[in-house]
Amino acid sequence: MSVLVRNYNQALTVVIVDLIPQVGLFEGDPIRLIPNEEGSAITTGTYESTTSFSTDQSGQLEVDYKPGSASLIQLKTLWRNQKTFRAKTFSIQLVTGVGEPVSLQGCSIQSIGQSTTGGKVQQVKTVIFNIEKITETI
Repeated sequence: MSVLVRNYNQALTVVIVDLIPQVGLFEGDPIRLIPNEEGSAITTGTYESTTSFSTDQSGQLEVDYKPGSASLIQLKTLWRNQKTFRAKTFSIQLVTGVGEPVSLQGCSIQSIGQSTTGGKVQQVKTVIFNIEKITETI
C-alpha cells in the first residue's frame, strides 16, 4: 500500500468566488475553512454506548484580504445584493496549498469585514462566508 505524500506550495492556493478568481489576499494563512459539526459523537447510556453520525456539511470560510484588493469590489456588490431582490447564493471553489480541491455550495456573505485604517501598515480585512455544503475531494 502506497501513501500519497503531497508537498505544500503556496502558489497552488486558489480561491474562486462566484466564478471570479480572488486577488489581493493578505499574507500568512489568509484562508480558513471551518466545518460546523463534528463527524460523529458517542452517546453513553446506562448499558451501552451508541455512535451518532452527523450529516451536517455546512460551515464557514474566512478569507483575509488586503484593504486595497480588487476582489473586495465584487464582494461588496454581492453583499449589497443580499439585502435586495437580487439576493442569491453562490459557489466557491478552493484549491489548497497541497493541491486538494474543495467545492463550497450555497454560499453567502455573513460579514464583509471591518475597516481599520490610519496606522503605519495596512490591516487585514476578513470576509466571512456561510456555506451550506462543503465537499472535499481527495
